[in-house]
Amino acid sequence: MKDMTAFEEAYGKLNERQKEAVDTVYGPVMVIAGPGTGKTQILAVRIAHILKTVAGAKPDEIVALTYTESAVTSMRKRLADLMGASAYRVRIYTFHGFAKVILDMRPDLFPRISYGTQLTDITAITLIEELLDAGSYTKIRTPKHPYRLAKSIKHFISTLKQADYTPESYTKELTEKLELLESDPERVHAKGAYKGKEKAPVTKLRERLQKHLEVAVLFEAYSSRLEADSIYDFEDLLVETVSVLREDEDFRGQVGESMQFVLADEHQDTNPLQNKLLQLVTDFDGEPNLFVVGDEKQSIYGFQGASLASFHDIKGRYPQLKTIVLDTNYRSTKEILATAHELMKPHLSPESNVELIPEKGGGARLSVRVYTTPLEELEGIALSIEEAHKKGMAYTDIAILTRKNADVLTLAEYLRSRGIPEDHATAELDALAHPSVQLFISLIRAVAFPTDTSALARALFIP
Repeated sequence: MKDMTAFEEAYGKLNERQKEAVDTVYGPVMVIAGPGTGKTQILAVRIAHILKTVAGAKPDEIVALTYTESAVTSMRKRLADLMGASAYRVRIYTFHGFAKVILDMRPDLFPRISYGTQLTDITAITLIEELLDAGSYTKIRTPKHPYRLAKSIKHFISTLKQADYTPESYTKELTEKLELLESDPERVHAKGAYKGKEKAPVTKLRERLQKHLEVAVLFEAYSSRLEADSIYDFEDLLVETVSVLREDEDFRGQVGESMQFVLADEHQDTNPLQNKLLQLVTDFDGEPNLFVVGDEKQSIYGFQGASLASFHDIKGRYPQLKTIVLDTNYRSTKEILATAHELMKPHLSPESNVELIPEKGGGARLSVRVYTTPLEELEGIALSIEEAHKKGMAYTDIAILTRKNADVLTLAEYLRSRGIPEDHATAELDALAHPSVQLFISLIRAVAFPTDTSALARALFIP
């Protein structure tokens, strides 16, 4: 290694549980790491430790997976600070980047991806609309609004793929559920005025299942068209990789042999398809050197089909799994951690119900307020700001964080309406999602489709 001084210094700063996570080199390891517990650092230190202590270990036999390109860059920089130029030989990818690397090992096994064309989101929706016209759909397409659900259907098909469904497996599951429903003796009223008639919830569930069966038919048509035209969508890169690894044992062994140590960050955010990819590349010899870091408490948004089932699946899959809990928080104060834990506690499994221990003391006083409507919440925020300002606090000393980017603009507009000055109201928002643009689109749609009464109604109320 170029410079082990940086590594030794970083290793020396780890607490005992962090060192345990770094030192447990072989076998499956799960680290439950809450926010601020130093998980990103232990990933980098662990990689450096493997290369320092494991005889014959090579940087290009280590794979680290994360979720964004910025996270890839950040991890590589941190690793380079510890071990110099050899950090650039460690294979750090997003899941899709990882799938592409596997594909490039044997492009002949992936002809649709290797020699095909990737669909854009817009082209994919256009294809969905074309397929809606070509089929006999009565529940997901209506003559009045034939394409109203096209975008939602495309998103749902993506979700199905992320959940590792094929058109066949999804159709089979729906059919079984429908048959079970039809055979349920409790589905009709046994007595009273409605004796012999089907219960309303049962009717509603049947209609929902029948609607989804039409989606399954469209899913099949969509998949067949992509196959026939040698085109693929964003999810297919992972779908095809998992499919080939499942079916080709020799290739699976080749991939597994080239990746001796696999580390996955933010594992609570993996979807079933990503989790299956992890299993296939590490399970080839029954003794996976798989290291996953995650935290059930941080699985909030379900991004790209993320499912906690993947996180729990790892626990049940490997009897020899070593679980290490990092509970020392280096970021937040005691007050913040205690309040956050109290809010989360009713929703956690026993294993994840770990209260973080603050490395820092003290902390500002917190209050938790519950609102019943979005407008009530906006009013509550505005009143809190006004009260603080009356007591002498400058507006520039008050900051507001929101859950979603879209909330920033709504909040800023409301504060301005109350005469409260705001500055730096920023969010990485899609221009087409801006409320003013949405209203303008409604106006155009109302002109183009006069029978679309919902668009007309929105257009009439444009300020």
